[in-house]
Amino acid sequence: MAGTVVQQGTTYSVTVDTAILDGLLASAPDRFSQVLAAAAFEVEALAKMTAPVDTGALANSIKVHKESDMAYKIGPSVFYAIYQEMGWTDAGGNHHPGKWFMTNALLTETPRVYEAVRQMFGGSGLGAVGFSTPKAPGEGK
Repeated sequence: MAGTVVQQGTTYSVTVDTAILDGLLASAPDRFSQVLAAAAFEVEALAKMTAPVDTGALANSIKVHKESDMAYKIGPSVFYAIYQEMGWTDAGGNHHPGKWFMTNALLTETPRVYEAVRQMFGGSGLGAVGFSTPKAPGEGK
């Protein structure tokens, strides 16, 4: 996979060799799809449990949408979800911090997915792929 990023007149070229990962995925696509599906529904459940509650509409709006066997979207559909997730400043200048319920659900589940994938492939080859656990907002790099 290759891509080009342009930033203020400067062009950066990035090439990623995905041969190892492609080979691993080709060897067990059905199992990998099952791992992703289970993870998607776990993220949904965790987000629903930790979403802020007033009427319950926010938690009830969090759903999993299957895009393909290898892609799922998980998220709320109410318009104010982004403000509950990331925070906002009201008209009086008062800051209301975000609850990060979606982000935290994803970050909680991510190491479990990595471990399931490692076990699925017997732990071989994944170090070369460079899996790393993402950081929560404010945790740095």
